[in-house]
Amino acid sequence: MRKGFPLLLCLVGDSLSNQPWQDGAGTARGILSCLDCSWTIRSWSLHANPLQVISEREQLKEVVTNLSEKDLKLKYKKYSLDPRSRFSNLLDLKPSLKNNIIRLYDTDNKEEMRYLSEKFLARSFFDNLSYDNIIYRYKATGSRPGKEGSKKIRQALRKKSLRIKENIYLRLGKTGKSNDKELQEQIRPFKKQYAEVQRLTKSVCNYVTALEGIRSAESELLQAWASNIQDWNNLENFLHNSETIQERRTENIANLTKDVVLPLKTYKQQFQDVMGRLSRCEHLRIEADIRQHQLKKALSKNQQNVSAEEVSKSESFADYSNAVEELKDELPSLYGIRQEFFAQSLYSLFVQQNNFNTELSYIYREMTEYVLIKLRAN
Repeated sequence: MRKGFPLLLCLVGDSLSNQPWQDGAGTARGILSCLDCSWTIRSWSLHANPLQVISEREQLKEVVTNLSEKDLKLKYKKYSLDPRSRFSNLLDLKPSLKNNIIRLYDTDNKEEMRYLSEKFLARSFFDNLSYDNIIYRYKATGSRPGKEGSKKIRQALRKKSLRIKENIYLRLGKTGKSNDKELQEQIRPFKKQYAEVQRLTKSVCNYVTALEGIRSAESELLQAWASNIQDWNNLENFLHNSETIQERRTENIANLTKDVVLPLKTYKQQFQDVMGRLSRCEHLRIEADIRQHQLKKALSKNQQNVSAEEVSKSESFADYSNAVEELKDELPSLYGIRQEFFAQSLYSLFVQQNNFNTELSYIYREMTEYVLIKLRAN
């Protein structure tokens, strides 16, 4: 994993087990190894825990290396990518080898490595949403300054130029305008959800900014009080509590930024990525409509370049159809995790603020008792 982008490297073939070719066993192991590698690619593409995928791969490699006839199932026609259809002796990886599995995964994201290791060693539930947030957060914080702003400008200019191009072609009668109703019905709730996320992210950021203002104002207030009670006994206690309050407020802001603000920003980043794909899909639609119109024109005039126009039209519509199908699969899933994500964010916010205010109330109670003792003494 580099900069939030994964890459799978996998050895495959009979040379993994170094079998003598005269026995014919190498060919069999080579074919089984290809099936095992395909199964690994499948697991990887389903976004399972990468360490679990590597662990399964190493397990299959061990099985193929020490393979005997009794380890293979005899119903060869039922063989598939699933190793359970081929092998009868699949065992769990030895606990002593788990640290070796961790070393096989290389990433520049320490938070990702820590999360994957904890889930893998504890054999606990692997939450895809939490893992995706870690990756998106790393992408968001690792981007170069000014890159996002320039990207938005480029996207806006590209979108505007596409609309101008389409309007000109429509007025000249050189294209039509197709419309996928199912996709448009999915885009409407997506845009509404995007507006909700933007508003929520802005509100949470304003809340954290306000907390920073309170911390600064409170620090100034306590310093002013301390300068006016220099003659009080045990003034060190008051000053210590003042410093503790500032530390707690700083920790609270840092925790909110890490547990609430950053996940929201990475969630928002997913929408920005999809918006870019929607713009690309619109570009492909315009190009496909133009190719369709050019083909009709060539057919009506019996031009010699009809076959070339048919090829261009087919390629354009194939690209557009693939982009539409991908969006139709992704837009509902992105909308489906909405409630779970908002619930997690709200829970993190409430828990953090509850803990923070509880700690702060104890400190203020101690400072109140300090003042009461002084009043009674007078």
